[in-house]
Amino acid sequence: MTSLWERYGTITQVHGLQIEDTTTSMNEPFLKGQVQPPAYRNVNFAYAFAVNVIGVVLTTVFYGPAIFQGNSSNEEVDDDTSDDSSGGSFLVVMAFAFLAAILTNIGLLSVMARYSHAIVQASLFTAPLLLFGVALCFLFIDTDAGAALCLSALLFFLISCMLYFWYQRFVPFAASTLKTAMSVICYNQGLYFVLLGGIMLSFMATIVYVIALAGIFATAEQKGRVVCKDLYDNPDGIYQDDEMCMTNPPNGLIMFLLLLSAFWTQEVIQNVVRCTCAGTVGDWWFSGLGDPSWCSHEISHSFHRAMTHSFGSICFGSLLVAILQTLEEMAKSARRNRRGALLACVLECLLYVMRRWLEYFNSWAFCYVGLYGYDYLTAGKNVIQLFQNQGWSTLRRID
Repeated sequence: MTSLWERYGTITQVHGLQIEDTTTSMNEPFLKGQVQPPAYRNVNFAYAFAVNVIGVVLTTVFYGPAIFQGNSSNEEVDDDTSDDSSGGSFLVVMAFAFLAAILTNIGLLSVMARYSHAIVQASLFTAPLLLFGVALCFLFIDTDAGAALCLSALLFFLISCMLYFWYQRFVPFAASTLKTAMSVICYNQGLYFVLLGGIMLSFMATIVYVIALAGIFATAEQKGRVVCKDLYDNPDGIYQDDEMCMTNPPNGLIMFLLLLSAFWTQEVIQNVVRCTCAGTVGDWWFSGLGDPSWCSHEISHSFHRAMTHSFGSICFGSLLVAILQTLEEMAKSARRNRRGALLACVLECLLYVMRRWLEYFNSWAFCYVGLYGYDYLTAGKNVIQLFQNQGWSTLRRID
């Protein structure tokens, strides 16, 4: 497959967009992928994810009814139904917020397509403006602390102003990238359904996991509570004198697996959407295709590949991030419970950095998966080769 620059030259018009060749300053050639023949890749991880889904469904069916059962182990159950009404109100508020978010995002897409340059400029200008406003607020506080906070805000204001002028040279590139992304959606309007479908599926998955988690705790609550000091040693004063604990708390392994499953499911949904968008953008960009209909061949083909041949690769990369997320949450929980707080804080920081780097790496790897159909490891090798060829400074500019 020939690259865009080989096909059109250094300055080109693609779908009405003027693109400038930025590869001439690179010492190494751009690493071009090859479309892979249809084949199921990393299928073991797809099977593992299917087992995960079945396990979550069974857990929800088994433990979920405990939420609605009375707790006979408690001394007395309050007949007030305010909790039920508040719970219903919460769901109504969540539903309206979800609908408002969808409508707002759809409206913003057209605004970003028309005023991409102004939006990029405004995003850079917002931080200095807010910091200057904060400095003015602290200026009117007639105390030593107010003066110190005002000086600190002014210092950060000056730093943000320097960054604002430093990043001015990247504004045209960022604006053209944003405009291109909006053009992709305009030429492939079916991506609306893909994005909104991913959000809705993620929302429903969250509800299922909340029901499963609440059911597990409700089952444990039914077995009663006692004073924590009667169950556990309290050398560090972790528990208060009147603090109550479950006599039979949820199994730690089950909670770990449920949390891992929740993170894994959310990552898989997100990356299926990402691979579908990457495949659609590849067809639009390299082949000059674009179907404004709501169900174009490019979108259906990309979605089909993400859900079949590349689904195992998506599950593989998503599982790695989910493991780090789960370990990070465990370290965060240990820090909050003051159990080895210093070590837990260090581990939480390390896991956070590792997770963020892996998420950044996956954002590139899944582009190769969505564009060419590579398995996850091969896509990862191509990303590493891309990093080596293009240099980290170039990648920071693109990101």
